Amino acid sequence: MNSSIDPYFLTFVPADKPRVSYASSFGVSTLPEHTKPVYRERLKHFKALSVREEQGVRVIQDLLGKSPEHVLDPTLLLNENDWVQVAPQVALADPYILIYELMPCDALADVAQRLMSQTQGLRIVRIRGGVGIKLRPDVWEINDAGPSEFVSLFQGASAVVTNSFHGTAFAINFKKPVYPVIPSRMHNASRIESLLDLVGLSDRLIYEQSNMDVAQLKKIDYDNVTERLECERSKSVNYLELVCS
Repeated sequence: MNSSIDPYFLTFVPADKPRVSYASSFGVSTLPEHTKPVYRERLKHFKALSVREEQGVRVIQDLLGKSPEHVLDPTLLLNENDWVQVAPQVALADPYILIYELMPCDALADVAQRLMSQTQGLRIVRIRGGVGIKLRPDVWEINDAGPSEFVSLFQGASAVVTNSFHGTAFAINFKKPVYPVIPSRMHNASRIESLLDLVGLSDRLIYEQSNMDVAQLKKIDYDNVTERLECERSKSVNYLELVCS
């Protein structure tokens, strides 16, 4: 069954109303040539454009010859204290390393198990979301976390291993030691790469089969990260206030 992409470009909005995008993402690094005329035609009707990753900036520059605003993902407009208000504490008795696996990837388990051996045997908890195989009998697999429980699992973790952009974002917002793993078959990691670069954590990126020694990674200076994040948060909110006024 085919579906139209037109609603994503707000084609249903009356002609006398402004179209504004916030933190949009193309999901790919480049657009196929045959799609560019369609994107160009749709995007030229927007009053303001913003994207959440640097690669998206380049895609729009290529299409329209102008730069959109680079803003934070909406989840990062709220700070740690804001998220705590909507996330009841998940009652896990022991400290744990959290795996959030968006795409099946053995490297996540490898990193988590190396961390476990270095941290006096912290247990591993994994949000499966229906992907991947069961790791081992002593891993607590969580298949039914709703939105609040999802956020709480990040809040309570001692460390986070993930191949998800939003997993990386929540780990950073909650000031956790984060280990973002890029699977070899993930062809567009620009959202994760762009976020890490924005907050000065590009050295945390682990590419599958890179054999990076996670023990050699420096402790994260979250004072610096938080300062950068607050600056970007202010810029993003200012963008919204400006374009929506």
